[in-house]
Amino acid sequence: MYKERIQNLLNELSVGLFEREECLKLVLLSMFAGKSIFLYGPPGTAKSMIARRASLACDTLGNSRIPTENSRIPNANSTENSRIPSENSRIPSEIPSEIPSQQKANIAASFERVACLHIIDRLKLAFSSQKWARFGVVGGASANLRLRGMLENLCASYDCELLFAPLEYCSDNAVMIARAAVTKYHNKDFCESLEMHPRSSLENLKII
Repeated sequence: MYKERIQNLLNELSVGLFEREECLKLVLLSMFAGKSIFLYGPPGTAKSMIARRASLACDTLGNSRIPTENSRIPNANSTENSRIPSENSRIPSEIPSEIPSQQKANIAASFERVACLHIIDRLKLAFSSQKWARFGVVGGASANLRLRGMLENLCASYDCELLFAPLEYCSDNAVMIARAAVTKYHNKDFCESLEMHPRSSLENLKII
C-alpha cells in the first residue's frame, strides 16, 4: 500500500521529465530521510525543475519525513489534490522562524564558498592538462562576484585571457545562448554545416 502511494507520487513528479527517474528517487529518498542532497550536472538536465517539484511535493505532504500510516500522500487515482501543484504554483518561501537571519546568511555563504572552490578545483585540472589562450564564462554563475574574483586569479596564474559578458547581461545559460542566437540570426551569420557532440571532451575541443 505504502509502496504504491510512493510510486504514484513519483509518477506525478516525473510528468514531462525523461530519463530522470533515478534522480527523482534519490531526491525523494533524501526528503523522507530528512537529509540534504546536492544536484550537480551540466545545463539542461532538469536540475532546477526537479528541485522545484520536490519543494512543491514537500508542501503538499506537509513535511519531508516519511509519512506514517495516517499521513496523507497524494494518490494519483484520487480526484482531491491528486496532482502535484503545477510549475506556475507559488513555491512556499517560508523558513522556520527559529532560524536567525544571520545563520541563514552564513549557510548560504558557506555553500557558495564550497561550490566555488569545487569549480576552481576542477578547472585547475583542465588548465594543467593543456594551454588555454582564452577562457569564457557564461550563465547565471558568471554573475557571482565571488566566482568572478576566483576565476580572475586562476586565469592570471595560467596567463589565460578571461572572457565575461557584462554583468548586466549575465543570466540563465539558455537565455544567454538564445540571445546570442537571435543576434546571429538577424546578422544572417549562419554556419554551412553543423556537427553535434552531445558528450564533448577536452580532447575534442579546438584550442584557439
